[in-house]
Amino acid sequence: RVWGLDVLRFYPRSTRHRISNNALERGRNCYMCQFQKFTGLAGVEASKNLEIVPSVTTSRTDARANPAVDPFTHGNVETELGLNVRWALTQNFTTNLALNPDFSQVEADVAQLDVNNQFALQFPESRPFFLEGASYFSTPIQAVFTRTVADPDVGAKLTGQSGDHALGTFAAEDEVTNLLFPGPLTSQQTSIDDSYETFVGHYSHSVLDNSQVGALLTTRHGGDYRNDVGGVDGRIRIGGAHSLRFQMLHSETEYPDATAAAFAQPQGDFAGNAALLRYNYSSREWYSDVTYKRYDQGFRADSGFVSRVDIEQEQFEAGRTWQRGQQRWTQIQLSTDGTYTEDLSGRLLDNNAEIFASFSGPWQSYLQVGGGPMKRFWNGVMYEGDGAFIFSQFRPRGGLNFSMLIRDGDQVDFSNSRLGHEFRLRPNVDWNVNQHLLLRLQQTMVRLDTQEGAKIFDADLTDLRVTWQFNVRSFLRFTTQRQSVTRNLAMWVDPATDAKTVTMGTQLLYSYKVNPQTVLYVGYSDNSLEDDQLVDLTETNRTFFAKFSYAWLR
Repeated sequence: RVWGLDVLRFYPRSTRHRISNNALERGRNCYMCQFQKFTGLAGVEASKNLEIVPSVTTSRTDARANPAVDPFTHGNVETELGLNVRWALTQNFTTNLALNPDFSQVEADVAQLDVNNQFALQFPESRPFFLEGASYFSTPIQAVFTRTVADPDVGAKLTGQSGDHALGTFAAEDEVTNLLFPGPLTSQQTSIDDSYETFVGHYSHSVLDNSQVGALLTTRHGGDYRNDVGGVDGRIRIGGAHSLRFQMLHSETEYPDATAAAFAQPQGDFAGNAALLRYNYSSREWYSDVTYKRYDQGFRADSGFVSRVDIEQEQFEAGRTWQRGQQRWTQIQLSTDGTYTEDLSGRLLDNNAEIFASFSGPWQSYLQVGGGPMKRFWNGVMYEGDGAFIFSQFRPRGGLNFSMLIRDGDQVDFSNSRLGHEFRLRPNVDWNVNQHLLLRLQQTMVRLDTQEGAKIFDADLTDLRVTWQFNVRSFLRFTTQRQSVTRNLAMWVDPATDAKTVTMGTQLLYSYKVNPQTVLYVGYSDNSLEDDQLVDLTETNRTFFAKFSYAWLR
């Protein structure tokens, strides 16, 4: 489900009801239910249950103190040794231990446009230590988000399932305390240069028929800072088509006095609750989804990612699906959805509704069109508007995939507190040119104008990745990410705003992999900036790095 509740815009609706060109059996609403059982698998032995993976990481970063006038200052070569141990205690439970781990990412995050946003951007986890067993920490409220662990000295994790019992825990000591301060209309982020200890534990127990109940506990403590979160969650299945998910959490938090004062947070201890209830119905022809959320003003989930509090929100989505076999179209879906959000004082914050239709056909094609009215409260004013979108995707041949989002409609200009008109274009291309060459391009182009037609800003974001796969073990990848924002200063309230801002980063990465744990990375990355003080795109920092890890399996 792709929602943009933080801003007044439309995106493609749910894609979980899309199917491929193969028709479902009558009366069934999933493909897995139709799979045949595998037979003939006998004499399978468990893999080796102990992995010891030492690693060495070396890097050097050069930077300019003042990019406008200073030359590069060469940084020191830094070398760190690390150790990761993975031990399968049983066939069901696995423990991981990381000493001085290099939790940095080798791959660059997919770029996101950070202009005219209310809330903090979220980037998905990509580090193997946290990706393994990530499902054990998943709950309806995102109270666990492992990217909050940034630079730990030590980390340990235990995950597994035995019978009706499932358990996921991890603990770490981190050198950097990243904080997210949520609110009803906006969120802020900061980091404190103090270490802290974190613990996350989630236990679930299977009950009845394919239902679960669970309990979650997270803690973060360090110096004058602490955040504790605990509660229960569960999923109840009623028959084959109905399900109910729920979660209730309580948090207690204390920030350092200076941090609380700088970001207008409560002084001393404060607490809050959060609750979520979601009902889902899904059959071959009909589906519906209704969600209720309530987050107190004092609720904080610092081990997770909750960017909006002091709200009470209802969401719904419902639709009808028509299926066919191998025809010009294989699926048609007509749906509607909406969101209604108030703060806990009863003030309306947003109210969106739309109707949309989708079509699936040959070449794995998918087309979705929709639109509708919307309301959004910002800076004391309730803005009203409407919008429409078109999303399309198709695969004309194996290895080539196109997608395109076009959105046109009203949008709040959050920097200048006015209702504007936005046009958004987002094409994506994935192309396996041959067995060696892979191209991936993600582009976002946004223009925001006043209602009278005067330009407020133009923004353009490019994420291009070119990979040459030498063989099954090695590849060379070049990544470039560029964001450009051009503003009409006559339309801006803040006179200190730059008329143009360009940021650009590049990365060249070589990888040689013997197995998933025995791997060599060598790379180079840099960042450049252009603004009103830097008339040309100027390189601000650059990094040379290498990482080698070797796995002993026993």
